[in-house]
Formats: sequence, C-alpha cells, structure tokens
Amino acid sequence: MSRFRTRNNASVITPERNVSSHAFRDQLACPLCKQLFLQPFMLPCNHCICEKCITKSKTNAEVTENFYIIICPVCSKAHCLLYANKIQLRKNYLRAKLAKKYMRRHGLLRWRFDHSERPVYCETCRERRVATKRCRTCGINYCNECLHLNHSKNGAQDHIFTKAHQEDHEQWLCLLHSNSKLSEYCLDDHELICGFCKNSLHNDHETVPLSVACSREAASLFDTIAKFRKVRQGADNDLMEVILLKNNFKTYKDTKRKEIRNGFLKLRMVLHEQEKDMIELLENIELKKQKEISEYINYTSSQLSYMDGLIQYSKEALKEESQVIFLQSAHCLVKEIENAVPSVFQPSPHLREDPLKKIQPNFDDLFSILQGLVPSLSGIKQSESKAEKYAYTCNPEIMVPRHVSTTHESKQETLFRSPSLNSLFDLGVLSKDTVRRQSSTPPHHSTQSNEVCAYRDTACETPRKEKKYQIVNFSSPEPIDNESVPGPVVIYQTVVYLKSAKIYWTCPREDVDFFEVEFYEVAGIGPDNIVQTKLAGQLSKIQQQNLEIHNLDPNTEYLFKVRAVNASGQGEWSEIYKVLHPKSLAEVTFSFSCLAENIHT
Repeated sequence: MSRFRTRNNASVITPERNVSSHAFRDQLACPLCKQLFLQPFMLPCNHCICEKCITKSKTNAEVTENFYIIICPVCSKAHCLLYANKIQLRKNYLRAKLAKKYMRRHGLLRWRFDHSERPVYCETCRERRVATKRCRTCGINYCNECLHLNHSKNGAQDHIFTKAHQEDHEQWLCLLHSNSKLSEYCLDDHELICGFCKNSLHNDHETVPLSVACSREAASLFDTIAKFRKVRQGADNDLMEVILLKNNFKTYKDTKRKEIRNGFLKLRMVLHEQEKDMIELLENIELKKQKEISEYINYTSSQLSYMDGLIQYSKEALKEESQVIFLQSAHCLVKEIENAVPSVFQPSPHLREDPLKKIQPNFDDLFSILQGLVPSLSGIKQSESKAEKYAYTCNPEIMVPRHVSTTHESKQETLFRSPSLNSLFDLGVLSKDTVRRQSSTPPHHSTQSNEVCAYRDTACETPRKEKKYQIVNFSSPEPIDNESVPGPVVIYQTVVYLKSAKIYWTCPREDVDFFEVEFYEVAGIGPDNIVQTKLAGQLSKIQQQNLEIHNLDPNTEYLFKVRAVNASGQGEWSEIYKVLHPKSLAEVTFSFSCLAENIHT
C-alpha cells in the first residue's frame, strides 16, 4: 500500500503503482497474444481481439459456407462471422488510441508499425510541406508559411489552432454503409449509426445526435464511476482491515498459543496431582484391605490348626481300649471342642466387600468438559471441505456480495437546453448584480466560427498559490433525517464560452421535482489570503440537469453549487465548483482531458 496526493490535494491510499499499471496494461493488450493493441476489433460480445489474432483464428477456424466461427477468449462465446477479405468488425477506437499513448509514454516502438500513422502534410500548398498546425475552425492542416498567409487577417483571430493531425475520415464511416458517416446514436441498441441505418434498421428506435448522446453517456459513465468510488472506498477499508488482521494475526496467534500452553500446563499439573492422589488412595485402600484379610487368614488358620490337632487327639482317645483312661479325658475333650468351635469366625460383610468399587472416576464427564474448552475440529474440517468446493472468487465462507445502490434506476431523463436568466426574471429570485446584466439565449446549435467554447474542469487546475476560500452568505446545509429527501448532486462538467458558461450535474436516485442553483462571483482576496465572494444569482424550478448562464464577466472566477428538491424537502448542496473565464481567445482551449482526469482522481 502507498499514499499519494491528488491534484485536489486529497490524500489517497492505493495499492502499489506497478500493480495498477499492470492492470491498465492488461486492458490495452490482446487476451490471446498478450501484445498491446494496434488494431483492436470488437466482437459482438464487446470483447476485443487484435487484427493478427483474428486473422490467425480465421485461418484455423471451421468454415461453414460463407461464414466462419470464432470463439471469444474472454467469455468463451462462439460468434459466426462473414468470411471475407476485410474484417467485418468494428474497431475499438478508444483502446487503439490509449494503447498508442501508452506505447509512446513508455518508449515502445511498436506503434510505428501501425500503417495508419502517416506524416501530416499541408493541405493548401503544392509543395506538400509538413504541416505544423491545424485550424479547428477551418478544418485544414497548415504549414508555417500557409498559416501566416491565410490567418494574418483580423477576421481569423477567433480561430482555434491545435497540433497538426490527419483526420482519419475512414474510421468514422459506417461499417454497413461504407459511404455514409456516423451521425447519430441509438439509445435502444447503444450503437453508432448513420442515416441509412436509422431509416432501415433503427426506424422505431430512439436516436439522438452525437453531441447529446455524448453528454448523456458521459453523465451515465460519471455516475457509474462515482458508484465505483463508493465501492472502492469500502473495499479499501475492508482491505486495510484484512491486511491489519493479517499483520496482527501472528501476534494474536502467539498470544493465544501461550495462553493455551499455560492452560494445558496447569491442567496437566492438576491432572497429575489428581492422578497421584488417586493412586495413593488405591495403594492405601489395598494395604488396609490386605492387612485385614491377612489378619483374618492368620487367626482363622491358627484356630483351624488348633482344632485339627484337637480333633486328631480326640480320634486317638476313641481308640483307647482302657475305659479308665478314656473316661478320664473324654468329657474334657467334649468341653474343649465345644468351646473351640465358636472361636472359628466367618468373614464379615465389610471384609467380603471390594472397596475399589466405591472409587469410580467419571472420566466421561471430564472428557466432555475438556472437549468443550476448544471448538470441535470436525466443524473446522467441514468448513475446509466446503471451501474446496467453491471457486476462489465466490466462496461464501470467505466473501459475501456487496450491496451497491444504483444512482440511475431505469428512467430515461430528457436533456434539453436550459433557458437563460431572462426567462427566470419573473421568479423574483435574482440579485441586483444579476438583474443589471442583459441576458440572451444563443441558438441551439452554435456553429458560428466566431463563437469559441472551451470545456474546462477547474478541479484539474493546480493553483499557483494556495488559497483559503471563505464563502460569504452561504447557507449552511442542515442535517437531513428524512430518507426520502434527495441526496447530494455532483457537478461533473462545464462548458465555458467567452461570456457564458454551461454546467452539468448528476441526478440522485430519489425522485426529484426540480433543481436549485446558486452562483457567486469572486470579488477579491482579502487579508490572510481569504477569498471574498458575493452572491451573483439564485435560480430555482430548473427541470433539467444542466444550466446555461450568459453575460458573465471575462477574467472572473465564479463558484457554483446545486441541490435537488422534491416534495419531502430540499437536499444537500453539492460541492462548490469553480469556473474561471479566460481573458481572451488565446487562452481558450478545447479539451475533455480534465474531465477524464478528474473522474480518475
């Protein structure tokens, strides 16, 4: 992970630069040969393959009558294409242009082998000198001599000049009608079409001019990128959390391992003590029982031995023949035997009882208690077996889908030209500074050569000196508790004319009745480098997502902000957007690069 600052002085944490660079290069490389695109062609599934791979696939493909089958290497879909000498596929102009820029930026010479790159010559002189400038107003490339000759008059001061380049008109021709230029855009099929295509293939579809489609698709793309930025922010937080967990996991593991080891050591000590006590108890019980049994055996054995001897003596007395001798001892023997018989005891119930039966350690309960200390390994093994069944990118045990709210919800919004300030005087919402200006509305298509427009995104401009902006009389946004109130809008593009400006903004996903716009004029820089502003106008009841304001002072900075309003109330104000009007025509530029760079940052 690395940290860098954007042109808006915002700190952003991103992965390493080489990772994003490789990912961007993969977008510009052919998925088959892994080489950077020179002539990328789009398959019907919208995936691109280079011209060399298409020719190779065409040679090895299965031919069915006048068609051949090619399989997309990305989505594995089969497409049936017409077998002809010329590739009947549309070229992806954006990938080709970005690939050439990438190769030039990194010093790769592969772009030189592109046959579409040819030197640009002057279109007016007979010597065919190399052109140095191109007049966008005239649409002609000039060398230095012809440029000075044809544009030295005062009437040519309003012309716009760019670097000389060759307009490749062939790439803007329709694929189906080679003699017709692409002029409109089909909103139903999302395709560039010509006039013949509109009348034949798209007669029932909704079509708009290229300029309107460009504005609409740019707004849609910006909303999609803004939605991805929210996802990226959440994903960055999740990655940071997981990376911190990964880095701290070893510490957590060592701590837990030490805790488990100490616990089991104590448990072993307790078990060892219990085992020793139980063994000692068994030994003592055995010794006591052995002593009692030995005492009974010894006493009974001695008594039985005495009785055996007495019985043997009595038997011998019965053998005596002399009556005197027999009678002298017979009665004594009877008394002695009768007295000795009761002294022969039988073992008591206590002696007959096994004392070890009373000692029954409940090891089953002990086992259940020990098994309850840690989770069962069977559950862990079962989760591991489940993880093996799923692919890495869709394992529900590791990752779950992220809920993303969509900004545009299947509703087509009509874009039309905004009225000027003159049509809003009856609303009574303009300040004195705005009323003093005369307003006028130019025609819908501004095609005059003396009207110069510039596409600017002031968020891309790096100020020479850091300024502290203090907006005077700005209404502070109140916290919005109602969920049905419109969310904040985003100003994503401006069109700056000499004395007018047109701003475009996005639409929140909630229902919107109308928009409100406030713009301020930068009066000057006060003490402590704080910018002082004054309110120039407040506009309301705007039904579209753009606004054009006329009669603005040149060489003046203006600040714009927009909010949406519906039946539930007023939404939050957008971020303040700065527009700087140029001093003269020489400072006017025509570029979309700032918009793209702002979207990227």
